[in-house]
Amino acid sequence: MNTDKAIDLHLHTLASDGTSTATEVVERARHFRIDAIAMTDHDSVESIDEARWMGEKLGIEIISGIELSAYHGESELHILGYFFDDKDLEFCKALKKFCEEREKRIHQIVEKLTKAGVRITLEDVTKLSGEGAPGRLHVARALVEKRIVTDTREAFRRFLSYGKPAYVEKEKISTQEAIQMLKVIGGVPVLAHPGLLHRDDLIPQLVREGLMGLEVYHTEHSQNAIEHYKELTQVHRLVMTGGSDCHGEAKGKFLIGKNRIPYHLLEPLRKAHESIMKIQTSK
Repeated sequence: MNTDKAIDLHLHTLASDGTSTATEVVERARHFRIDAIAMTDHDSVESIDEARWMGEKLGIEIISGIELSAYHGESELHILGYFFDDKDLEFCKALKKFCEEREKRIHQIVEKLTKAGVRITLEDVTKLSGEGAPGRLHVARALVEKRIVTDTREAFRRFLSYGKPAYVEKEKISTQEAIQMLKVIGGVPVLAHPGLLHRDDLIPQLVREGLMGLEVYHTEHSQNAIEHYKELTQVHRLVMTGGSDCHGEAKGKFLIGKNRIPYHLLEPLRKAHESIMKIQTSK
């Protein structure tokens, strides 16, 4: 086994709230000698084809990926999906609806900011989102550009988080719905950055709903957190994944390549996908 090979299975592009094209992300992965990557844009698969094209040119394996926002009760969680059919018509139709709901939400957020006396327009936000669906991080970046806040963290703390003046609740799907949406098209559902949620009590319930993995390696996970979630994957018989959660410069700096995530994690993930496909084809 080549222990030097590496993966990054949590990356964002201009298709959601990243600042780089898929081509730029793949090129950066090549620069840092990363062998396999997944674009995991929020509720979007728009970057995958471009990534595949560039990955083929540069010899980097591209895995289909996505990050779905979902709720378990009142707790918002992110469910990562891997190895699914990103051309499935019903799935793509659902993503289009999510995109439309995102756009409505941003309109409402801008309206709330305006009412709160903050000088910001919809155009300030959409010029940052480009062709991708705008999200709260784009609003946060617009507030930074207008010098209303010093960084995106302050934007969320003062305006955009739950209970703040410009918070708007998003259209909700349950974690069970998100998990099943992925599994029906062959996707392996994985809980994103559990160390940032502080809701380990939900993991057994998510496993009962069909969760198959935990994102053990993450830029903001301490070594203690990594060891803790490694243990939980053994307890619940889950696969381990990892990624930088790089958004380009959207969160202040590029994170891809910061930590080396072992390539050997990919094989159990692939086998989990194959087990799902066996079940789906036998139905």
